[in-house]
Amino acid sequence: MIVRRYSAISGALRPFLLCTVLVTAFIVPRSALADTDLTIGSTAVVAYANGDNVRLRSDFSYEAETIGFVAESSTVTTIDGPFEAADGSL
Repeated sequence: MIVRRYSAISGALRPFLLCTVLVTAFIVPRSALADTDLTIGSTAVVAYANGDNVRLRSDFSYEAETIGFVAESSTVTTIDGPFEAADGSL
């Protein structure tokens, strides 16, 4: 016979911790990152957006104005970039 001992605290915390992890996984926004191996003038396909539209901005920062949306799997032409943000992301 195997006897397992669980403390009252860990037994009570387990559902709370599980719920916290699940809620965090759904609430925390996920950033989409661009591939950096593109060449200027080449075509690319919008991917890894989880079926969401991708914002087309007037500049390369999150604060820039959104001027349109591009659907996932759309083909686009690379005209410039990649650009590096102040936080080091491309």
